Amino acid sequence: MSKTIYVAADHGGYDLKNQIVNHLSDNYSVEDLGPDKLQLDDDYPDYVLKLVESMRSNDNSVGVLACRSAEGVSIAANRNDWIRAAVVTEIDQAIKAREHNDANVICLSGDLVAPERNIKLLEAFLVTEFSDEPRHKRRIEKIEKYFPL
Repeated sequence: MSKTIYVAADHGGYDLKNQIVNHLSDNYSVEDLGPDKLQLDDDYPDYVLKLVESMRSNDNSVGVLACRSAEGVSIAANRNDWIRAAVVTEIDQAIKAREHNDANVICLSGDLVAPERNIKLLEAFLVTEFSDEPRHKRRIEKIEKYFPL
C-alpha cells in the first residue's frame, strides 16, 4: 500500500501548497487539506490540526506543511506526540530528517525558498527511508522518554 501524503498550508504557503499538490498528484496518493482559497487572515494552527488528525487516522502517511517561514507550522506540528516535523531548506536536511530522525512531516517555506527548490526538497524527503540503525532508534526513544507530550 502506498503512503498517503497530506498537504496543508496557511495563506503564506497557499501557492506552494497548490504547486505541491499538482506536482505529486500523478504519482502519489495526495490529500489537499486546504485552504481551498486564499484567505489572508487564516491561522496556520488550524491547518496543522487538520493534518495531524488526518495522519492519526492513517499510519501509512506523511505530511507536508507550508507557511511563510516554515517555522510556525513546525512548532505547531511538533506539539503533537509521534509527530516529528522538520523545517527543510537543503537537500541534505531532507535526507537526514528521514534517515536519522524518522521525520514524518516536512515543513517548507513559501517565502524563503523558491517553489522549484521546495519540490526538490520534498522529493528527497519522500524517497528517503528511515535508516533503522540502532543509534537512530535509540535517540528517537530518548526524545520520547525525556520530552513526553
